[in-house]
Amino acid sequence: MISQFLPLVEYQILRKLAPQSDGSSFSDTIVLMDMPGLRLPSTLQSLLLEYIRSVVREENGNIQFIVVTSFSALIDKATSEERFMLMPSEHLAEGSNQLVKVSDANMFLMHS
Repeated sequence: MISQFLPLVEYQILRKLAPQSDGSSFSDTIVLMDMPGLRLPSTLQSLLLEYIRSVVREENGNIQFIVVTSFSALIDKATSEERFMLMPSEHLAEGSNQLVKVSDANMFLMHS
């Protein structure tokens, strides 16, 4: 089952990235993955993260991936530029973005 998961994800992503007949850009493409590590061993979680990075590089950053996870294999492999936390709105100034870099969130939590 696991060996069939990543090709399916890759197929869906590549299908989405296929050139559009209307010539539209992929700058508004966002791929949301909710808990992909739930059924993947840590080695495949690392491969998934590397694959995501390669797609972003190939598309020159014109695609964004949001991976929701609590698995350390993914979190530990992510760079500080890739780690974000969803902050409760009551902890932020009105109108602020709830998606905050983990390093910024840690500073905020220390001062709260």
